[in-house]
Amino acid sequence: MRPVAIPERLHLAIDMPTVTAAELAEAIPGVRRTGSRTIERDLADPDEVVGLLVVAYQLANVGLRANLGPLHRV
Repeated sequence: MRPVAIPERLHLAIDMPTVTAAELAEAIPGVRRTGSRTIERDLADPDEVVGLLVVAYQLANVGLRANLGPLHRV
C-alpha cells in the first residue's frame, strides 16, 4: 500500500439537513453559504477537513433539534 497524495488545496461542500443548520454553520470562520442548505469552505489540510466535518455534524444536530422542539410539547 502506498500513501495517497493529498492535493495542495482542499474544498469541502456540505449539504446540511435543514436551513437552520446551514444558518448556524455560516458562523464558522471561512464558511460561505452557497445554497439554502449548502455550505462551502476552502481548507489547507486534512485536519481542517475533519474539524469542519465534526463541527458541521454538531450544528446539524442542533438545527434538527430546534425544528423538532414544537413536536415534543405537551
